Amino acid sequence: MTFFQKIFLFSGLSALTTGHVSAISMHPAEVAFYQQRMGHAATVLKQRGYDDIKKVPRVGVILSGGGLRAAIAGLGLVAGLQRAQISSRYQASLLDLVSDIVATSGSVWSLGMIVSYLANAQGVAEMPMNEILMLARDHLRENLAQSFFDLHQYNIRSLTASLREKRNCQQPCGVVDLWGFLLKEKFLKSLPNFGNTRLSDLLPDPTKFPMPIFTAVADIPKQCCCSLRCNHQYELIELNPLVTRCEYLNTRLPTRLLNSSFCNDLLLDSKLEPSLGFLFGVCGSAYSFAPKDIVAFGKRMISAREGELKQERGAGIFWNDFFNTLKYGRSCPPQILNFAYGNPNEFVGDDQELCLGDAGLTSNIQLKPLLQRNVDIIIICDAYDGNCRELKRAANLLGGQYNLDYIFEPPAYASDLSNGCKLRVFRSSNIGLPSIIYLSVGARFSTLKMTYSNEEFDQSFNEALEAVGQTFCHQFCELLSRII
Repeated sequence: MTFFQKIFLFSGLSALTTGHVSAISMHPAEVAFYQQRMGHAATVLKQRGYDDIKKVPRVGVILSGGGLRAAIAGLGLVAGLQRAQISSRYQASLLDLVSDIVATSGSVWSLGMIVSYLANAQGVAEMPMNEILMLARDHLRENLAQSFFDLHQYNIRSLTASLREKRNCQQPCGVVDLWGFLLKEKFLKSLPNFGNTRLSDLLPDPTKFPMPIFTAVADIPKQCCCSLRCNHQYELIELNPLVTRCEYLNTRLPTRLLNSSFCNDLLLDSKLEPSLGFLFGVCGSAYSFAPKDIVAFGKRMISAREGELKQERGAGIFWNDFFNTLKYGRSCPPQILNFAYGNPNEFVGDDQELCLGDAGLTSNIQLKPLLQRNVDIIIICDAYDGNCRELKRAANLLGGQYNLDYIFEPPAYASDLSNGCKLRVFRSSNIGLPSIIYLSVGARFSTLKMTYSNEEFDQSFNEALEAVGQTFCHQFCELLSRII
């Protein structure tokens, strides 16, 4: 158990905490993490020659959604930030100045892979960060060269074990478990005991890596005149190794208690936290729009392993999702036990399960977690759209809470990089709003592409890696000097 997990367990947040979630409502364990992380950044800056620092700048990274294209680009950008040295003497990198990395949809898979390697890979504790990232790259390149839906490459017994585990805990099962199983096999199978990895186990060393933040949405269904829930309101959920938050539900809870039973903010029954594979499936649940391949794979799997899966009622997950599709008006919606059950909310307070979804349903660039943390500089890796449309969509969604008009104005700096990426810098004249460095990367392949040859993988990865080059570093250091 880490120092931060001990703080978390014994500091009073043993169940659910309600109230407005804002930049100042951090849990003590989160505060302790960020204090160490920012202290590490201050040390790095002093090593570079910034002796008289008025303020240690807070830097956040946003990795966009966009399927496997975004996963590869996100891994490449993190590797690029690690490679960009700001102090050759002390081997300090731009990544050392980053406090948070926010991932959406496909980029959740690669961010989860990185922190899993930091926590679980054998011998990693002694390896430099750039070698860890290259190890993850090599394993992912090898895995993505094989078809997602090739039955022979998977260990079906691990899926039946996870279904049995969830049923014993009376937790809902669905197609998301199958999709999460496929993602887990692709991104984590090179790690020991990867099937039992949980997000709460993956808090990184604050002197080595930023706080990883996954994003999803709560699907707040509204009834139509036909009594089916066809109208939807999507509200952001933030998950990190310590805390899960939903501002709309005025709720935060320890991530280790996610999927436990609550009523009126009281913990009724502590149950098993969802696996990292399940969260991969939820946060990147693009299958909801086209579940055909997933269901077809499931049918082949059940046919091939009839004895094992019949015992676990594997085919039943399709019937459950069929009825939930009718009930919620979305294809095979992922569900967890409702941590807001019993709360005075007319839409979810009476439901035993909470319907979740991919945060890309609202925007593939999630600005809010970093705005709530009052960061000074935001670095965006956009592998979804190359023309700032998704960034402007994200700004529009937050227009009632933050004055983000500067995103709609011509950028303070614009450059088309030699590798085809676009670099844009947006600066706000308002104190308290962050400057934004925007990079569009990875647009050469479709977001629906599911298999990458080694050559295609290297093209996508290196494009993001090389985007963090001399021009990027110059713009970053210029913004840094304005703050320090």
